Amino acid sequence: MARANKSKEIREQAKACHRTLIELETRAGIVEAAEKLRKDPPNYFAIYDAAEPHSDEQRELERALETSHQEGTDRRLRDLYFTVRDVKLRKELIAKEREAGSLAHP
Repeated sequence: MARANKSKEIREQAKACHRTLIELETRAGIVEAAEKLRKDPPNYFAIYDAAEPHSDEQRELERALETSHQEGTDRRLRDLYFTVRDVKLRKELIAKEREAGSLAHP
């Protein structure tokens, strides 16, 4: 039961953190661009050509692609944040994005 409560607490913290991040992105005028980056799906086509369907190799390639895609999204978001001219707001965005990332991947 304690584990379920801890998971629920972390989910609530992550939701609150994400809401704050969206508010900051809205203030910075970059919310649409940031959401577009987050929703850009990975391209799995190369994996399906490289591995047998439903194989361990395919699952490993999918995990590697998802990790690579997330890292690329994180980099593009950071690049977007650095376009914000207000230094204080830029620092808030970066700090909140890091917090959100640490909650998502404890």
